[in-house]
Amino acid sequence: MKRSNSNINIATAAGATSNNKRSARAMTMPSVSASLSSLVDLMSAGITPQPTPPKRIRVAAPPQCAAAAAAPPSAPYAASALQPKLVPVGASNVQIDQSGLSASWAALYDEGAMVRGNVAVTKGKWYYEVRAVTAGRMSIGWASSSANEKLGVGGDRRSWGFDGCSTWKIHNGRREYYGHSWYQGDIIGVALDADLGTLRFSINGVDQGIAFTNVTAAGVGSLCPAASLHPYQTLVFNFGAEDFCFPPDGYEPLYCKLLPDGRLVLESLFEKYRKLSAEEDATNNPAAASSCDVIKGAGFIKLSEDLGVSGDYDPLPLLLAWKLGAQRQWELSHDEWVSTFSKLGAGTLEQIKAQMCGWKETLRRDDDAWGRFYLYVFDYIRGEQKTLTLQEATSVWDILDIGSRWKLYPRWLDFLARSSAQSKAPSCISRDTFRELLPFVRAFPEAVDRAHYDAEAAWPTILDEFVEYLGECGPSAEAAATPL
Repeated sequence: MKRSNSNINIATAAGATSNNKRSARAMTMPSVSASLSSLVDLMSAGITPQPTPPKRIRVAAPPQCAAAAAAPPSAPYAASALQPKLVPVGASNVQIDQSGLSASWAALYDEGAMVRGNVAVTKGKWYYEVRAVTAGRMSIGWASSSANEKLGVGGDRRSWGFDGCSTWKIHNGRREYYGHSWYQGDIIGVALDADLGTLRFSINGVDQGIAFTNVTAAGVGSLCPAASLHPYQTLVFNFGAEDFCFPPDGYEPLYCKLLPDGRLVLESLFEKYRKLSAEEDATNNPAAASSCDVIKGAGFIKLSEDLGVSGDYDPLPLLLAWKLGAQRQWELSHDEWVSTFSKLGAGTLEQIKAQMCGWKETLRRDDDAWGRFYLYVFDYIRGEQKTLTLQEATSVWDILDIGSRWKLYPRWLDFLARSSAQSKAPSCISRDTFRELLPFVRAFPEAVDRAHYDAEAAWPTILDEFVEYLGECGPSAEAAATPL
């Protein structure tokens, strides 16, 4: 499909974002290979049973875990071990395999055995997963280093656990019904927000809700991932060395894939591009140069060039901002850079490029991921403005390659151009219109079946008018949209 003629200037934004916001976004999109200077403007036990225990519902078994990028960091890493393993607690007879991640207990007597991860946290949001090799009685959760191992996880005030065999949540020896049953092979997700004190669990990605609201290190010391097992039970832990099956947004893995030497390389890489940004500041505003602690402007442009931005419509700069959870337009902070790439184990430029290639491939084949990226881009591009101009919105759609997913895109552009010429179309695209176009594209990827189009539904008026336009043009309009 031929690209539209509307352009976005990513060119001036690096240096212009601190000036007039609208002029910083009013851009032309020159060839990136020829002029990367136009790259940047486009750019969160007493038992207290309920009257009836919860129904035993079989949560869908986990699919093969797909690679998933870590969510943007929420807090500094506060662990005592960068690559945690399991350790037995006290005189426990639990067996831990050579990987340090599988715990089993083959005992003839009914007394719990407890294991902990050799990692401790005091703040932040942390997540790990456990695969239930067996589905008997086990309690999974968090415990302080001073928890009583003989009582199991949840047996005292220093530990909190979930037993999916009995569907109990357990703390200070008190058991209450919670969640659904787990079964052999299920993936149990354990998500701790040590800042808010909340602990929640999931089974095969299905959130079981908040189990506890009092999980803090205050008064009990630092917190460790932990589990206690009854006889003949086996669990396998994943602290993040392998991609999580069901990673929740905003939580960090306990496993740091980048060891200290690699982190030094990553730090030096950040410093390289930060210096370019500072030098530019020194030229334009000497008073502000010393305070530049981010990658922006010339540094952002050089980074994009080194990462291999190809062509006018390469989404890579926006993709980079999205995956790093950038809080400011066209700026990458030290924490965003180091936290994200440390978790991914990417310390060199080549490793970062490989991550970028993987992210782009995920966008190509995963429509859900592309949809999340689509929604992110509008808010990122508009900055403090409420809308995008038609020209800006069209350029964003081109960069997102919406035409590869929507055969009606050429007709959409034609409709917008004709309506604009007749002063029928709005001069800008609102957030609601931009977002509602996504379900419209998914509902009608090739043609609009007017018999199934509900004009009384909550579609934006401009989409109703587009459907009328297609009807006026006749079948040839949609046929003309088929070749891409």
